Amino acid sequence: MKQSFKSDDQNQQQTVLQRSILSQMIPEAMVCYLENYGPEEFSKVFLGEFDTPEVIWNYEMRRFMIEKISAHIVDFSPRLYSNVRAIYQYCPIPPISYQQLENELFCNIYYLKNLCDTKRFNDWKIKDPVTFLRDILEMWKMEIGKKPNSMQIEDAFEILGIKDYNGPLKGHEFESMIRKRYYTQAQRYHPDKNADGREMFEKVNEAYYFLFRAKHKSNGPDIQNIILILKTQSILFSRYNVELYQYKYAGYPMLLKTLELELNDQYLFSKTDSLLAHACKTVYYTVKCSALNAEELRREKGLKMLYDILNRCVSVLSTSSTSKDLCTKVCKYIISTFGVSAEFPACRSFFYQMSSLAKNIFYILNYKHLTKLSMAAIDCIIYFSNDPYLQMLLFKSGCLFSLIQFIFKYDYTLEENAESIGANEKVSKQFIANSLAKKSLSACVALFENRFDCAQGLEDKSLLDDYSLIRQALYSLLTPYIANQLNIEAVPELLKLINSNIENPYFIWNNASRAELLNYLQTQ
Repeated sequence: MKQSFKSDDQNQQQTVLQRSILSQMIPEAMVCYLENYGPEEFSKVFLGEFDTPEVIWNYEMRRFMIEKISAHIVDFSPRLYSNVRAIYQYCPIPPISYQQLENELFCNIYYLKNLCDTKRFNDWKIKDPVTFLRDILEMWKMEIGKKPNSMQIEDAFEILGIKDYNGPLKGHEFESMIRKRYYTQAQRYHPDKNADGREMFEKVNEAYYFLFRAKHKSNGPDIQNIILILKTQSILFSRYNVELYQYKYAGYPMLLKTLELELNDQYLFSKTDSLLAHACKTVYYTVKCSALNAEELRREKGLKMLYDILNRCVSVLSTSSTSKDLCTKVCKYIISTFGVSAEFPACRSFFYQMSSLAKNIFYILNYKHLTKLSMAAIDCIIYFSNDPYLQMLLFKSGCLFSLIQFIFKYDYTLEENAESIGANEKVSKQFIANSLAKKSLSACVALFENRFDCAQGLEDKSLLDDYSLIRQALYSLLTPYIANQLNIEAVPELLKLINSNIENPYFIWNNASRAELLNYLQTQ
């Protein structure tokens, strides 16, 4: 594994993986596996069938490798029969390209496609998430910086002295011809024999490896590779937040450039492989992992870009939208990002200036069939309600009316009989409705709490008077008896109370009361 086969000046700048002769014959992942687990574990994998984030190897690949090595020394093998002391004339074996790995992206010690397959590998352990993240960001830079190959097939033929070849660019005959021409040109320009031949010798090597590649064309960045890179980052920040929270995320410049390109794409919602949802998901998990990243995102003007994207996506939401639609996913991640970012005063100051943000949240809440998006919007309201200015903006946008409508979807009998009720689609939908009702009443509690008394440096004193409007509204809509009991601890009992028929000296509430209130809310 540690046998070097490249020049000394190159070895000093390369890892064991890059300079090992084994990396020419077996996949990178196999070399990493040998280095990380030792020869005994490697032998089990080498002789087995594996398809995991760390290893992709099977019988067909072993047979293909043997065939390629045999073909590489095919001219030397017959000589051994007649002379066992024959000296092998060295010719570097070109990297073996396995068909099974053509569409795979390998980084650090993982195949990203398998790692991102959460159905098969839901909780695959990542050994060193910090190093892996650094490698992922470096790969991202390389991917977006890709340019078409500077060398063409005709150039490679010319360097190796091949003329008038019109045959296929694969097969035994082609490979044998390339090896023979390499022998001739390499001996002619080798620096040990030709002091002025180093430059040409390097071109000969480049042409030789180029012609053995499975793919001769590179047309710049690959969208599918970038999607895998973004998915991997989301996995890292969602699973390893403890290990990563202390580090500032260094990928925002590339991430925001991606968002900008997607935002300005007029065919955004008709594309089948849009990067937007994956990029927004990555933004959310970076901020959720470490709230300090929210400040970095604001300094990079990322919040403004997310706000512009939200405006565009909200405008295309409709009653026919589904949870799988691009606009739904993007709205969910952006709203969630804004909620987490509201912890910082500078971020909250930005939200004050975004005049349509509260209206967008209200607009999202109107699409109650998009339950995950509604849950994200309600969470955002709870986060925003810690700030008196944002609290008032949400109230004036009409969010309170939408929240109360969710409350009346609660079924307290389901909660009381949860253990005895079997899991089916109807019950699952009601559990979701109950969760939305609990969260909505918690948001009402957050809006009801007086944040103005404890706010420091309150500039607009008129907002103190406006706050009374929130209390008056809840007194009028939910009755003073319910409003006076609004606190987080009382949410379960209040939900049962609001969705029951009760008549006592303190509270008169029945189906007719609820129907009248719902009719009023819907007309608003």
